[in-house]
Amino acid sequence: MNYRFCFLDHRDHVVRSEQCELKDDDAACDQAKMYFQDQFPQAIEVWIDHRFVCRVSDAGLQRAALP
Repeated sequence: MNYRFCFLDHRDHVVRSEQCELKDDDAACDQAKMYFQDQFPQAIEVWIDHRFVCRVSDAGLQRAALP
């Protein structure tokens, strides 16, 4: 599946985004945590199409509620 990673500044504005092909939401959340720890210490949101998957920030990982 094609996930979109949105890298946010301190005001929650998107400063960069990238697409990444991953197998499922768990893999996308793990990738976001790696980006956050290794490259981008601000918040990162993950989306697939118009569906919110998760957000990683200094508050931790927040996942979307399952339908």
